[in-house]
Amino acid sequence: MRKLLLISTLIFSTLASADYRIETVATGLNFPWSIAFLPDGDYLVAMRSGEVRRIGSDGSVGEPLAGLPESYVAGQGGYFDVVLDPDFPTNQRI
Repeated sequence: MRKLLLISTLIFSTLASADYRIETVATGLNFPWSIAFLPDGDYLVAMRSGEVRRIGSDGSVGEPLAGLPESYVAGQGGYFDVVLDPDFPTNQRI
């Protein structure tokens, strides 16, 4: 039991002392759930409201993407995740 407590203490103290930096990339988003990183440095952000927006590498927020499947929005609804197709550079599918 003592060994487990010592190991847990070491792990948590190491995590607590990690050097993190929080940086705001974009503002005005409606409960962002998920981020996909695009090859050109932009982001796709899926939100609880059921919309997906493109965020420029400069922080500019684009209009909601059109042509997406209908999303059920209630409670924790919306798009939970957004993932690029493995062949995204060729087919542009998300």
